[in-house]
Amino acid sequence: QLWPLIRKRSWAASYKEDDFKINENNVAYLTQGRDHQRVMREIASKETRIIPRIVSHFPWEKTILANHQKFFPTKPRPMSERPFDLAFGGATRNTYKRKKIEKYYNDPDLKTLLFGNLRGVNCPNAIFQPKVSYQSMIRMMEKAKATVVFGDEFYNNNFHTLRMYEDILAGNLVLIDRDFDENNDFYIYLDLPVSKYFQVDSVEDVKDRLSWPNLEAIAQKMRNVILTSYSLNYEREVLMEILDYIYETK
Repeated sequence: QLWPLIRKRSWAASYKEDDFKINENNVAYLTQGRDHQRVMREIASKETRIIPRIVSHFPWEKTILANHQKFFPTKPRPMSERPFDLAFGGATRNTYKRKKIEKYYNDPDLKTLLFGNLRGVNCPNAIFQPKVSYQSMIRMMEKAKATVVFGDEFYNNNFHTLRMYEDILAGNLVLIDRDFDENNDFYIYLDLPVSKYFQVDSVEDVKDRLSWPNLEAIAQKMRNVILTSYSLNYEREVLMEILDYIYETK
């Protein structure tokens, strides 16, 4: 999978395809998934001979916090200047995710923006726009007051995603589908008295949260918490310890 992409690069002339052959008996997985057993079952279900010798967890989704100032605004757009109630950007990929989009993003009472590769999505009450670049993602999400986060079924109670951090950086009220995070693990470290209400299970739940009078203050506190709780040096040290362990146990 790698070589067709690598050979197009300007620096690829000094490499050959064999340099990127993978020894299927010596693979280590570094995954965002917190449940290693579920990750292993997913790997085993694929048409591949690769069975990793090590599976380790690292929160890759947080890495956007290391360089957010390079690409993204330091002060999000005020809620009063956001034309949409809800926004979602991404891809459908499967029926499960399409149904989640249609569940939350098609209410006629809400102004909704959908953008990305959303094939087959039936949301006649939403505004659709094309996909945007990584650098434009947060700017697009600044057009809405809130978003509802979910993922592929395999992600449920297992993954936190880059999108969760992008949306918080955009100043959205980030609501999480109950199936995606049943135990509210993502917000467990946030010192907010209403943190349990960030979990939603219906569009009526979403409407209720959008009616909160202190929406902007809550979104800003979310943003401050994730920025002040992130340490690039600490995350780098954790990653290096994992990589050292993988290397030493070959």
